Amino acid sequence: MSRHWNGPSPVRPSSFLTSPVELSSLLPDPDPDPEDGALGGSSSPSLGRTNNPRKRPAEEMVQYAEATARQLRLKLESTHSLKEYSQLLAPEQSIWLAGRLLAQNEVLSTLQAPEAVYHMPLTLEGAIDEYVFLVLLDPTASTYVAQGKTGPLHRLTGYLLKLPSSGLTSTIMADKVRLSAISVTGTM
Repeated sequence: MSRHWNGPSPVRPSSFLTSPVELSSLLPDPDPDPEDGALGGSSSPSLGRTNNPRKRPAEEMVQYAEATARQLRLKLESTHSLKEYSQLLAPEQSIWLAGRLLAQNEVLSTLQAPEAVYHMPLTLEGAIDEYVFLVLLDPTASTYVAQGKTGPLHRLTGYLLKLPSSGLTSTIMADKVRLSAISVTGTM
């Protein structure tokens, strides 16, 4: 008496295999159980199946891990980790996953968001353009290179602070990020 396969066709493109459970339905059962009623004995272990997808041999799990790694285009190191993970027992896999999640949370908690970019107001940009020429063309300027209270930068900042419509406020002067965005150093 011949037995016929009534399950899904074992010949399917690998792109249709989306889960380990689906793949396991195509693989032979390594430990057929006569109490399943599937075969009534062990005459043909390739036709009997149990519902436990973890009963497949370790090498088949490694093959599935390799196929998954290729499909996801994982790097070589990640592929090795996935193959090692595929050989763990369910409790070990749970602990491994929990450990990876905790490690990711630790990394994420150390990251800091970048500071917001400050865009200079157009009124301030126009005022700087105007007053730079006044400072550089000032016939009473004693020096054009000196820093501190006698340099052109200090004079320019003084003009801009005296003119409220320029947009340079004490709030901007106190904020180093904004101050560096308008190319004014803290040497005023």
